[in-house]
Amino acid sequence: MFPVTQTPKPRVNDTAYSIAGVHVPWRGSMHPRAQEYVAASQRRALKYGVISNDPADINARRFMSFVTLDTRVYATIPLERLMVTGWFSQWLFFLDDLYDERPELGQDTARVEALMQRQVEVLCSGAPPDPRDPLECFTYDLGFALRRLIRASQWSNFVEGVEDYLFRGSLRSMIFWRERVVPVPEQYVEIRTHDSAVMACFNLFEAAAGIELPAGVLRQPRVMELSRYAILHISFLNDLFSYHKEVVLRGYPFNLLHVLMVHEGATFGEVVRRVVDQLNVYTTRFVELERELQPLCEQVPELASYIGVIKSWVAGNLEFSRYSGRYSHPSSPFVELRRQAGN
Repeated sequence: MFPVTQTPKPRVNDTAYSIAGVHVPWRGSMHPRAQEYVAASQRRALKYGVISNDPADINARRFMSFVTLDTRVYATIPLERLMVTGWFSQWLFFLDDLYDERPELGQDTARVEALMQRQVEVLCSGAPPDPRDPLECFTYDLGFALRRLIRASQWSNFVEGVEDYLFRGSLRSMIFWRERVVPVPEQYVEIRTHDSAVMACFNLFEAAAGIELPAGVLRQPRVMELSRYAILHISFLNDLFSYHKEVVLRGYPFNLLHVLMVHEGATFGEVVRRVVDQLNVYTTRFVELERELQPLCEQVPELASYIGVIKSWVAGNLEFSRYSGRYSHPSSPFVELRRQAGN
């Protein structure tokens, strides 16, 4: 089923590389009520018991590292909508960390699939949660809040995005981890676009921002191409920043840098340069497409709003990855992330 390729040990020496070359040619911003949002989100997570006040609680520390993503990628939507949209983002992180941070679970794909199926039932179908399970209770009330936010015409797209993320993306990536196999680049890119969960988030932000584009506009080739470049940028930027955490520390083979090193015989420094250059190609092409779409934006103002939120996602994801601390480590190959870990 998969190419039989032994996963080698990561070839990274003590050389400090830089990620400063990643360039997004538009400014990101922080939500004006970011502190209020973070505090309210923390209270909610404590209420459900998915984190605790114990200073040693690793889930609480992870939560404080990822909750700020929402304040950067959804910087312009009203706080009450951000509370629901960000709730979904937090759910993605909680669920992902549940099996990503526990190799004994992550490599047991039958258990992972059962967990995913149960979460979809509770989130999307409103199946009653197990009151003893904090995450299920968190998920159940999230699903209720989402159904109040998302219009019926958008709900099926949202559910499809969630299922694609879980079963066409994350579950398949767990199989590579279990089998200790590295996918070929073409296969990796196809799965990664689902595994990133970006499309599910994009489907949600239409509702969160009060945007409802005609289906014909969303299927317009340039709009689809622009969205795809954004998804690839967000996905592969994460691969760059999370390389040390995923590949070096956990032996997880599903990472673009590792894929290129294994299948193309490139050094770590070479693949870093290639990925950085490719990310910059994506944003350059994005700017060109935005310019080409300007006449259509004048006819359909909602398209300009849609593109604006996508730009906020791309810029916000970069800022979050640089400064959240989620990817910092004293032994990171990237000098910027080493400095953060020492702060």
